[in-house]
Amino acid sequence: MDRKHPSVSTKQSARVADPNDPHPHPVNTRTPEQPPDSGASSPRALSSRNDHPQVNQPSEPPKKKPSQAKKLVTNLVANLIKAEQEKKSQPQPGCEEAAKLASVGSFLSTFREKAAKYKPVGTYQSRAIIEVQRYLEEDLLDDRQDPLLWCLITAKVPCGLLRRAISTTPRKDLFWERDPKSGYGKKIKFSKDLVIDGFTALKSELRMLKREVVEHWESDPVIVTQPGFEHKVWDFEKPEDLNTWTVTSDSDHSEGYSKCTLSMSPEGHGLFSGVLSTDVPKDGVIKRAGYCSIRSHRARKSFKRDSYLDWSNFTHLVIRCRGDGRSYLMNVATTGYYDQLWNDVFHYPLYTRGGPYWQVTTVPFSKFFFSSKGRIQDIQHEVDLEKISNFGFTIADSINGPFRLEIDYIGLLSDPSVQETFAYESYRLPKGIAAT
Repeated sequence: MDRKHPSVSTKQSARVADPNDPHPHPVNTRTPEQPPDSGASSPRALSSRNDHPQVNQPSEPPKKKPSQAKKLVTNLVANLIKAEQEKKSQPQPGCEEAAKLASVGSFLSTFREKAAKYKPVGTYQSRAIIEVQRYLEEDLLDDRQDPLLWCLITAKVPCGLLRRAISTTPRKDLFWERDPKSGYGKKIKFSKDLVIDGFTALKSELRMLKREVVEHWESDPVIVTQPGFEHKVWDFEKPEDLNTWTVTSDSDHSEGYSKCTLSMSPEGHGLFSGVLSTDVPKDGVIKRAGYCSIRSHRARKSFKRDSYLDWSNFTHLVIRCRGDGRSYLMNVATTGYYDQLWNDVFHYPLYTRGGPYWQVTTVPFSKFFFSSKGRIQDIQHEVDLEKISNFGFTIADSINGPFRLEIDYIGLLSDPSVQETFAYESYRLPKGIAAT
């Protein structure tokens, strides 16, 4: 009497996948003539089948074909679409009476009824098929490129339901920013002039590369950071020194009427001057106005490579200036790699005395407080002196009128007797609050 394998049934069983089933199962189409894969591929399983036919051998789970996997994902997406549609279709409390009152006596009620009849409505399954097909048609990201390029690619396409369910980068939907200047930068378009300018700047880039190599072998940190001696970073002795600074005001972006310039004073020093105006444009969008600022160019290496200024061997910032009695703000930027770190800036006020006399202001780096996009952050920390991107001044004291700040030099000072690293308290905020 022939004995059959216990795992093989004489009847072919198949289960049809239900599109509304939240947990669909693969269809079993194995016939009695098709034994399990593990039993057919293992010699040990063949011998045990002849000697001990009653013993069940462990078999590997059947591998899903691409078509079955696509069908499974399509059913899952269809269930998600159905659940989201049912959630939207549920009436909100207190909205039924308002809808009835709005529809009664409205000349658009008839138009809405007729338009609803001709509106194409697809099934959940058809919408899921289209969503899965769009996901499969997207190009794969090359693993040799920058991983953050995925954010740039997906931000140009409206995020669909499937992409929101599978994506592992929630920042692109919550906090991710496309532009480091938050939309204030100028869009550069490719043109023939850019190619010509690139070849023109090749000589200066090669000279910068040569200077980097020389500085790498000749620099001596022990001599540069001698205690008590000032190390000048920026001075304003020649007009060429002004080319490394950027001047901005609210009027540059049509958000105010302030004007400012950076020029050479009659005595041969840098002069930051202009007129501050707190008048708000009457466009219904701008609420506050009145600021002017100068900022040094981003520290970089040759061939447009971003770099940082390393001030870790210094403890104080030294400025020799001559002001007009108004208050200014010193800004130390530590722009990071990720988008949430692009606007990290540390501030400290600069109080000027006014008059014809020069003043030397020495400020410890431990006194600078942390802010982002002009807002002082609740969670404070010390300045990362190894990652200084640029330095600048800002005037925004809400006083209309001219201002004048003459700068001789901006330097650094090392004082080994200073042990303080951060002068402010740090608070631990509960979860759910911004910037935690």
